[in-house]
Amino acid sequence: MEQYRNDAQQRILKVTLLLFGHVIKGLPPSVLAREVGCSNALMTRDIANLVMSGLAEKDETSGCYRLTSRLPQQCFKMLAEIDSAERRIKEVQQRYTRNPD
Repeated sequence: MEQYRNDAQQRILKVTLLLFGHVIKGLPPSVLAREVGCSNALMTRDIANLVMSGLAEKDETSGCYRLTSRLPQQCFKMLAEIDSAERRIKEVQQRYTRNPD
């Protein structure tokens, strides 16, 4: 798998995961760069791409960046699918555990 590694993609994934822990106040670009281990210039590019994709937004008051609701909404879709699968499994279990007539 290592031959497929892309540093820019790895950075943006790290930034996204880091921002999940700071959805209210967000984090300034300098802190993001430090935590991810890259230059401020690279972080500026990464943040711009997150903003362009609708995954992050800038708090104009503080200058910090935070996640938009786009990714958390996807988490709710995932949970709904899991709930649906659980219901189907319970239906199958009930079919197989009923007393035969």
